[in-house]
Amino acid sequence: MKTNYSFILKKKRTSIEPLKFQDTTTSINEDLQSIDQVVGGDSFSCYLMKDSTVLLYSDVKMKIDLKKKKKITKQVYAYPNLTQNKIIKISCGSNHIIILDDQGQVYSILGNKKKYINEIANGRGKYQRTKLNKPYLVGYFKKKKLFVHDVACGEGNSYFLCSKILNKKEKIEAQTENQKQISYSLYSCGSGLSTGTNADYSENVYSPKKVADNVLKVFSGRCCNHFWYTTSKGLLCGAGKNNYAKLGFENFNTIGIDVNINYTPRAINLKKMLASEIRDIKGGIFHSLLLTKSGELHSAGKIDSNGLNRVIKEFTKIESLKNTFVYHVTIYRKLNLIFTDNGIYYWGVLSFPNRSEQLKCLIPKKVDINNENGNGSINLQNYKLFNSNNIFYLISKNESDMLSSINDDFALLFKSKQLCDDVICDFPVHKAWIEIRTGKPIGHFKKWVAKNNFDQNQVLDFLNWIYSSKMSNFKENHFQLFFNQFIEKNDLMSSTITRSLIKLYQDQNSANFSIKVLKSNTNKKGGEKNIKKKDDNDNDDDQSEFNGGKEKTNEKENKEKGVRCDEEYEEIPVHDFVLFARSGLYRGFFDFTNNEKKNTNKVQDYSGKSLDTLKIFIKFLYFDELILTLNDDPKLVIKELSDAIEYYQLNPQSKLNLELIQIKK
Repeated sequence: MKTNYSFILKKKRTSIEPLKFQDTTTSINEDLQSIDQVVGGDSFSCYLMKDSTVLLYSDVKMKIDLKKKKKITKQVYAYPNLTQNKIIKISCGSNHIIILDDQGQVYSILGNKKKYINEIANGRGKYQRTKLNKPYLVGYFKKKKLFVHDVACGEGNSYFLCSKILNKKEKIEAQTENQKQISYSLYSCGSGLSTGTNADYSENVYSPKKVADNVLKVFSGRCCNHFWYTTSKGLLCGAGKNNYAKLGFENFNTIGIDVNINYTPRAINLKKMLASEIRDIKGGIFHSLLLTKSGELHSAGKIDSNGLNRVIKEFTKIESLKNTFVYHVTIYRKLNLIFTDNGIYYWGVLSFPNRSEQLKCLIPKKVDINNENGNGSINLQNYKLFNSNNIFYLISKNESDMLSSINDDFALLFKSKQLCDDVICDFPVHKAWIEIRTGKPIGHFKKWVAKNNFDQNQVLDFLNWIYSSKMSNFKENHFQLFFNQFIEKNDLMSSTITRSLIKLYQDQNSANFSIKVLKSNTNKKGGEKNIKKKDDNDNDDDQSEFNGGKEKTNEKENKEKGVRCDEEYEEIPVHDFVLFARSGLYRGFFDFTNNEKKNTNKVQDYSGKSLDTLKIFIKFLYFDELILTLNDDPKLVIKELSDAIEYYQLNPQSKLNLELIQIKK
């Protein structure tokens, strides 16, 4: 079992030191290993335990003498039976907590007696009486028949990703078809300036109100009065207060309008970045951090917290982290803490209550943490990062959090040495993939390797990046040369495996394999019957069958047995090594053909799926998400791909992506 850790950032030695689990506001110790998530507001901390128990530690101010001096006492509240369902997420603002369970129900808790900021953000309505530290079901969503999929909180706002709850008939149909939600509606409540609903600065939104449709994900931060969301059309939009251009764009002065506030969402220009590449965005008081799926960190906002030590007006890459892969980020007011493949970094400003001192660091500074035995560093990739005020928590990931990624598929491809059509320094490689990843012909890359007399270990470092984006020994001179020659000049540093696959998909000329599919549904059914007839008459060839059929190479034999001819088929061009990397089913096919010493560049699909659906699925193998056009029928696609996870033997992360059905229209 992995060990969880907690750390505190101290001012005098400007260092991060390990702690036993101890709440920010109390001296009550709990089992750190049982924590799943942590959030913290101005005067409380909230913990989600692995058994779905919610623990709330809260400050209570009480009068203790005639001079009306106040003493802070500590109270703990436990909610083991808040819901019979599994709690999947907790989020908080400065003074309120939002809790989401796996059945789409939302609960809210007020963290202190600041009614203005609490009651407008809990989503329960203007005239609902609310007691301190007591959880309440937010009934709005049940009343409106909405299922909540995700939540996020700002300082005085709450944001909800919702979908319509199906009626009984639709629910049975959806369960039968394994139908999943394809897009969400964003609702918000709280302080008017940060709801994105065009509410006035002084107008509060007490009940959730719709902001936008076709939303994929929402981002905010417990100290911030702004938020962002990504859409199915590939946009990043933001709204709320925008002082210091912390939303990622600069507002232009308009007569009669506060230059620092966007009351309605506005699309943000990301330049070369795609909205689909964003993994997370965190907001602070005067700045923001944007993390991409390729591990790059961009910032926007005030100079003392943006990590660049200069004025910026849009999301800009933090230059000092150029060759560093960032796993997680968190913000406490003006202070940033990040996990990377090169350790932990922090920067920004940390103020201390009732003191004039500040911890101030304008650019990322590294701090080292050893494990509890002092015999090595912690593998930060296996941990989630949370914070409650200036205490930071490393919580070990569940198995579901550490699912295999598309990078692992191509790392496996490289190790397998299958379907290679070229060699670099005795390493078998795939020519089309090398050229897509380096942006140059493979001959150019070979000559460059030979000219610089790189040894096999150095070439292996290059190939590890090409196949899995791993930057082994990236600080060594040979990798810097590789970076300068092939990555930086060709803008490939941000080119993830997924983006390279998209480029490969668009390069139809390099496709070396094809999948044969019957053109019509009628033909498809006839084909299935003929396959069965073929099996009955030729049981000796069962080993050569590929998932219910084998490659038909003899046209005359096909006609005799009733199998339809090639003119009734359509071929989908693909790259054989992509099929091998992404699907266990195709991997087994290529292993079989290699063992039998058969060379083939075609395989017929016998899954029973329509031609259009199969084209969408093949595109999924490249893009790692379902992409439909306006002419596609989402219900039909979802129905036909309901068994795709098991049938094509996808890796765990691709299973998750396919189940989410993130569709771009």
